Amino acid sequence: MRYFTRLPLILGFITLGFIVTGCGFHLRGVGDQLSSRFEKTYFSETSANNSGFSRQLKRLIALNGGHLVAKADAQLAVNVEPISVKSRQVALTSTSTLKEYEYTYATVVTVVDLTNGVQLGSRRISTSRLLQIDESSGLAGDERKTISQQEAARTLAQSVIGYLQSF
Repeated sequence: MRYFTRLPLILGFITLGFIVTGCGFHLRGVGDQLSSRFEKTYFSETSANNSGFSRQLKRLIALNGGHLVAKADAQLAVNVEPISVKSRQVALTSTSTLKEYEYTYATVVTVVDLTNGVQLGSRRISTSRLLQIDESSGLAGDERKTISQQEAARTLAQSVIGYLQSF
């Protein structure tokens, strides 16, 4: 008799196990390496304004199997244009104290095969962030904006890596 009372519980755990292993969330980021073309990669940026983003992107290229070298030794060049930031006000309270902004961060990434000078691809990659700022506490708003920019740089760098993995 005890067997029949535990049967629904056992079936529930088995079903949950199938769902968890079948959805693929545990595979995210595993095996997503850059192709062998990125073994000798030259990283070029056209602006020093991208410093946090560039550091993050260089780190991700190295973590995903790419190796950064000088231009003379490289097979591929990854060119990154300056990040453009566009903001728009989304919401405002009746007392004009809490504002919500949407920031869109975008860059253009171009991949060039340096052995024959052929452009392999170019894509505009962007990410958006919502930011709520309380105007009565200006310092906290600046800190939130800085944190949001850092998060956007990380997300943008991960999106660029996703694009580079298509080569």
